[in-house]
Amino acid sequence: MSLLHSIGVIADRPILPPLDVSDPALLAMTDFRSSPMITTAMQTSIEDALQAMKVAGVRFLFVADERGRLVGSVTSFHIQGERPLQYMMAVGCTPTTCAWRDVLVGDVMDPIGAWRTIEFAVVAVATLGELAALVDEPEQRYLVVVEPAGDGRRRQVRGLISATRVGKLMGQAAVPAGNVRGLS
Repeated sequence: MSLLHSIGVIADRPILPPLDVSDPALLAMTDFRSSPMITTAMQTSIEDALQAMKVAGVRFLFVADERGRLVGSVTSFHIQGERPLQYMMAVGCTPTTCAWRDVLVGDVMDPIGAWRTIEFAVVAVATLGELAALVDEPEQRYLVVVEPAGDGRRRQVRGLISATRVGKLMGQAAVPAGNVRGLS
C-alpha cells in the first residue's frame, strides 16, 4: 500500500473564508524555517523531477549542484512546456538519438541569477494584494524570499511565494493581473 493515499473528502467548500487584499503577505509565504525546502540535483532527469513534484505536491523545486549548493530552480511549467524541446533541438537531438526523458533538470532550469526575489523584510510588511500584483506574469509565478545570512554580507533563501497559493488564499482560481497595486 502506498504511503500517499486519499482518505476521503473533509469538506465540500473552503473551511476558512477567503482572505482580503489587505491581509498580511506572510500568510502566503512558505517559510523554510518551518517547512522543508524541496530540492533536486542538476543531473536528475526531468521525468524524475516531475514525479518528485507530484509526490511532494509541489510545482517548484530548488536545484542543487553536486556539493549541495543552490544553483537554480525548475518548475512543472519548465518541464512540461517548450524548454525540453528547445534544449533537444539546440543540441541536435533527433527522435532516434534522444527523448524527452533524457533531458536533465540542469538543461531546463532557471539559474539563480534569473530568480525573482523579494526581501523577507518587505514581505513582513506587505499585503496579499501587493504580493498578487508581483506574481501575475504567466512565466513568473514565483518569488523567492531572501534575507541576510548569518555573516550579514550574503543572502540566503528564507521562503517561497507562489501565485497559486496567493490566489487560493484570496478565494480565486488564479491571481488576476492588474487589479491591485504593486510594491515600489
